[in-house]
Order: sequence, then C-alpha cells, then structure tokens
Amino acid sequence: IATDAHDPSKRSPDLLGGYRALERLVGAEEARHQVFTRPRAVLIDAKPTELPKPPIVPMVSAETRENPRKEIREKERQVAGSAATGGGVSQRLRRLFG
Repeated sequence: IATDAHDPSKRSPDLLGGYRALERLVGAEEARHQVFTRPRAVLIDAKPTELPKPPIVPMVSAETRENPRKEIREKERQVAGSAATGGGVSQRLRRLFG
C-alpha cells in the first residue's frame, strides 16, 4: 500500500482507499496480514516461519471479471469522497488503525 500524496491539504494520502482496494483483491484476512501483520513482523524481527503463509490464489484474467481495475478505481473514488468530508489525515488514520 502506498500513496502518491505530496501535500497534506491539496493531495492528502488516502491509505484507507488502498486498503479497501486490497481487501477487494485478496480478501479481508489477507489484506490485514499484508498491511499490519507482516510489516509488524519486520519491525520486531520475527522469523518468516512465525508468520501466516500467503494464500495460493489462482490468476484471474480480465475476462473472468467485468473490469477489475475500473471497479477498484470507482471504489477508491467513493472512499476518497467520503474521506474528504470525514476530517483530516489523522482522523482517517484513526479510522484505519482502529
């Protein structure tokens, strides 16, 4: 998950939008592992064998789903729109990290 934010007021980071898109792609449990569990493990120097293994996910072609990128972009816009009216970066981070 990354952001191309350059300015907190004009182009603020929307990590929640990225997290929600990731949930749609890999599911809620794996999204939590990618965003919280595995990065934390790096910080505490945990052994890779102590971490949950990533799921084996079959490749999905564009023909299998209507248009996954378009769906994700639309969802990101919806989340960004609601975040824009929901407060500043600190409030969005509090919602993301609970």
